[in-house]
Amino acid sequence: MKKDTKIQWGTVFVLVLFHVGAFAAPFFFNGRRLVEFFAVWFVCGCLGTCIWLHRGLTHGGFKTSRPVEYSLVIFAALLLQDPLRWVASHRRHHDHTDKDGDTHSPKDGFWWAHIGWVYAKNRLMHDDELKHYAPKLMIDPFYSLMHRAFWVPPVIFAGLLFWYGGLGDVLAWMCAVVVCWHFIWSVNSFGHAKGRPRNKWWIAVLAWGEGWHRNHHKWPWSARHGLRIYQIDVAWYVIWLMGFLRMVRNIQLPKI
Repeated sequence: MKKDTKIQWGTVFVLVLFHVGAFAAPFFFNGRRLVEFFAVWFVCGCLGTCIWLHRGLTHGGFKTSRPVEYSLVIFAALLLQDPLRWVASHRRHHDHTDKDGDTHSPKDGFWWAHIGWVYAKNRLMHDDELKHYAPKLMIDPFYSLMHRAFWVPPVIFAGLLFWYGGLGDVLAWMCAVVVCWHFIWSVNSFGHAKGRPRNKWWIAVLAWGEGWHRNHHKWPWSARHGLRIYQIDVAWYVIWLMGFLRMVRNIQLPKI
């Protein structure tokens, strides 16, 4: 962790709470809760975060309708993610990759790149930085609202789960959230080495294709990260299917 880091203790509390819930979840698992776990893992991790927040919203790899867009944002928020700050911090990462100013470079240590930056006060972006990296989102009513209240969807969702299936259902969701977090964070901590982005096949398998990180940094606007037939990219397969179904348009691909 950086020496000048001040800790957000509220964030630490949430991280610890969810990790405790994740470790407790298997003791409550049954068939339905396993389905719930994988549903959250795919819908919130792959669709909401990887496909929309990352490839669509941050990098403009494709466009979609407002109803689809807003639904995907809410899915991503169920992982306790502020979409506006997510986009801005990731764009800053691309502007300062493995240099001073990078949000989560392994040059500052593995722990920092993986999770330390999440609870550090000095990684929070002020309004001027948010306006610089995400100016259109700052003035968009929906994203402005989500920026202030991204915690509302997960609180409502947890309440509905508890009402429907009790504590075990809530723990299944918490477990899926933690798994998604670590898969996403692994792209930051393992996907860079010696000051450069790297392709990691095993991260690609776990994180819906996000592990082809060298490809991504070379063509950040591409909706497809696994550019070879043997490079598994689940997110791209879903984007292709959504394009076939006319749910997305203007899909960006590199000419290689």
